Amino acid sequence: MRIGATLLICGLLFGCGSDRDGQEREDLEFVRAQNALAQGREDWARVHFRRDFERHPERVESLRGEASAWMSGAQQSYSEAVNALRGVLERDPTDQESRRLLVRALLNLGDWDLAQSEARDLDDSEPSRLLLAESLRETDAEEAREVLERALDAGAESWSVHSLASEVFERLGDFERSAEEAQRAIRQNPLDYSSYYRLGRQARRRGDVEEATELLETHQLLARLVGDGTMSPPPPQDALSLLDRLAARGGVETFAVQRRRAELLLEAGRLAEAENLIRELGQNNEAGISDLLEMARDLGDAGRLASSRSLFEGVLGLDPHNRGAVSSLAFLDLDRGEVETARRRLDEAIQADPDFARYHYLRGRVAVTDGEELVALGSFGEAVNLAPWEAGWRVELVDLLRATGDEARAREILFEAPEASAILDDYRRRHVRWVGDATGGTG
Repeated sequence: MRIGATLLICGLLFGCGSDRDGQEREDLEFVRAQNALAQGREDWARVHFRRDFERHPERVESLRGEASAWMSGAQQSYSEAVNALRGVLERDPTDQESRRLLVRALLNLGDWDLAQSEARDLDDSEPSRLLLAESLRETDAEEAREVLERALDAGAESWSVHSLASEVFERLGDFERSAEEAQRAIRQNPLDYSSYYRLGRQARRRGDVEEATELLETHQLLARLVGDGTMSPPPPQDALSLLDRLAARGGVETFAVQRRRAELLLEAGRLAEAENLIRELGQNNEAGISDLLEMARDLGDAGRLASSRSLFEGVLGLDPHNRGAVSSLAFLDLDRGEVETARRRLDEAIQADPDFARYHYLRGRVAVTDGEELVALGSFGEAVNLAPWEAGWRVELVDLLRATGDEARAREILFEAPEASAILDDYRRRHVRWVGDATGGTG
């Protein structure tokens, strides 16, 4: 039996989520929450972080994780985030990151007074100063200016500091300084659409109709391109033309703008141009691990698999155990028939990081390819246990259980799904007689 197979089979025999004595592992809900975040399922992350905290009230990181999940993904709730963060700070008043999250949530709720009160207990870092100034801008623009002046004097260079300073100076009627700060913000981030808006209003105030029209049109297009999603984005070719205008206006494109250009080239179907640009960006010193991962995935989705693989391998050069890169490379290994490479890669990954659900799922795919049904059952079983919301994985496990004659366990797995999904509905329609038998119907 190959490396890792014994452990995986034991996991199935003792029951998913159990240790070797058959006891449910104490951190299962926390691990599920982390897997949910990794898969963009903030809705399930909230559920599992909450369950973990209810079981382990001393585990503050679960409350913090729940709060972060409420502030991202679908169906956000800043009120729920505030409740969770207050719980964190009751237990650890020195937690500056949680207090910053609390101030951000209160700002999103429009509770300026409470946001100010919490922001005054923050440290003197640049992110904290920015939040304090944001909390003051509606009710005390003069103090907000003082906070921002101190941040700028201390060497703050974030485009967001300059952008907020531009807004505050405009509120105070200092239009010249507002324009200066807006221009600084745009030089650092040409996609800062709010600064174009302020510059456009100021040009209109001066009577420069042509300049005002161009700036306000730029603001509107950028707001559609990079805004909060409330407006439909412009067609890719129109957006590319806008980026060309911005480049002509401001000179060298920033890394962030080039990243957006590459995405638009992919959307426009200009795959060769996008691939060349992304390969260049992959060599840019500004490219962090998250940038490399996103660009690699974009290329993979576009069918540019060799370049995608190269970027994923670049990520491993920076972070040898990066989950996204390891699992993506294993998938690419399988895609081109390199089963042994995928097996070795996944066995090493599972040994180092056994809590990542996607590794187990892909290891199950390898085992199916090799005809190792028991190993596949163990791998798929653990994957579904760590990520119960994954309907596609659940269906593969059900099919394999049925193929091996374990109809009873297959039915249990199918009906244990924690949510409805199109995948499960389709499976039940295609296997209506078997499902009917499972529920006592006639089919």
